[in-house]
Amino acid sequence: MAVERKFLQESLKKVLVDRYVREEMKKVGVGDTIVKRTPLGTRIIIEAVKPGLVIGRRGKNIQALTDAIKEKFNIENPQLEVGEIPIPEFNPGIMTKQLAQTLEAGVHFRRACYDMLQQIMRRGALGVMIIVTGKISGARARSEKFKSGYIRYCGEPALLYVKEATTQANLRQGIVGVKIKIMPPIENAIDALELRDVKYVEAGKEAEVSHEVVSEEKKEVKTEMHPKKRTKQKAGNK
Repeated sequence: MAVERKFLQESLKKVLVDRYVREEMKKVGVGDTIVKRTPLGTRIIIEAVKPGLVIGRRGKNIQALTDAIKEKFNIENPQLEVGEIPIPEFNPGIMTKQLAQTLEAGVHFRRACYDMLQQIMRRGALGVMIIVTGKISGARARSEKFKSGYIRYCGEPALLYVKEATTQANLRQGIVGVKIKIMPPIENAIDALELRDVKYVEAGKEAEVSHEVVSEEKKEVKTEMHPKKRTKQKAGNK
């Protein structure tokens, strides 16, 4: 049980570090936080829209964040690295934060969700789905779903290609949950379909030829059946 408990504690520490970094850098636009164990220490990679704001002037912000993580989570020799997110619209963590901030600003949820759908689809995403749950337009809680494009719901393609994230928006009427699923453009996908050009004129000719063959076969069957019927009728008359 000691080994299992150790793995659980390390996984819990990763989740807490990710949550802490998101809260501290929520104005910067932080995506995922990856925590890796190395022989030299703990490597923490922060993906951000604007890495310069995370680092700060002369590395002041990142040094303060390193000291805070080391003291709060008891991590020996944490090494923080900052990476830039090339296309923020394909990162559901950043998009959920933006949508939550838009809802908290007082924008109607339908307008905010449709604007978010168009923003993500313009960058070339295959599909987007947004789910908003809570007291969004009245005293009774309900759920609204907004979808655009093509997105997988189950199976291996859904696990490999679909990215999703959830967050909460603190509105005046209560807490509203926001969930976004994004399917970015994929090369050599497992379930990709190859469409071939079909020549409708040739297909029509082939259909006519096959129809003629069938009609000729029917005629042959009829000619073979007629003599048998006549012989039966003659036998009955006798």
